[in-house]
Amino acid sequence: MSMIARKSEITTILTLTLFMILTIVTASTKVVVACTSPIGGCNYEVTTNGVTPSYVGAYAEITNTMTVQSYTSSTTNWITLQYNPDTYMVFYNPFDGSTGKWVQGTIAFYVATNPPGNANSWGYGYFLVQVYNVSSNYYEWENYLYITINGQYYIPWPLISGAWWYITYNVGNNGLISSISAGLYIPNKGGWVGSISVPSQHTNRWYRSNVVWAGANSGSVTFNSGGSGTFYYCSNLPLYQGPLAQNTAENSNVQYTQIYTVPINPYPYPPSSPWTCISYEEVYQGFQT
Repeated sequence: MSMIARKSEITTILTLTLFMILTIVTASTKVVVACTSPIGGCNYEVTTNGVTPSYVGAYAEITNTMTVQSYTSSTTNWITLQYNPDTYMVFYNPFDGSTGKWVQGTIAFYVATNPPGNANSWGYGYFLVQVYNVSSNYYEWENYLYITINGQYYIPWPLISGAWWYITYNVGNNGLISSISAGLYIPNKGGWVGSISVPSQHTNRWYRSNVVWAGANSGSVTFNSGGSGTFYYCSNLPLYQGPLAQNTAENSNVQYTQIYTVPINPYPYPPSSPWTCISYEEVYQGFQT
């Protein structure tokens, strides 16, 4: 196959999978869902107890390789790491300055070869920012970036031991989210970082949020047992464990621990990460499949 033909094929695949992920993610209805166990789409939130931060980041380190057993039909071959603001705070508390805009950051991976997904699988990665308007009940704005490793769109399994994913919300001087940055690192392969600015007319304050492993299109992904890792949270302010919340319609079987805080400021932080974050303290949480 010629290089031109190969490039055309990759472009077609990227376009099709991107259309799928935009359709998949925007199909979800954002509702407040009660949950009682930290698993799947339900996790503890991190909070600054109402103080406006300059940034709040979540870094996911894969300790033991995560592999997929199955998907529900609506989310076939899609895996997402979602950073989700508290839906109740965004939708039902306009008196505290909420604009009613639910600003979500997501890293999505589509398994193209060797599904449902293992260390020999390859696929395509995307970083998406989407804004849901509660008053109009629709996604009013979105932007995305393709994730490339060493300039290649077709990337290896990003859930192997030693891999890192991160999403960070940045807050401007006006107290509103100004941009969301993200990164993906695959050991012995390379890394990627990117950032998406959120237009002022589509943004909101930073509210307590949680991070979850999930599927897409209101679907669920089931991982095989034995996978594990750690979420590290960082901010310029002290972070605390908030309530359990399910801020997404998507799900998985990943189980989360409580959020732990160590009153020191290690450097570099998170430990062993390819990126560093200046953090007020060490705040972390385990997850396993």
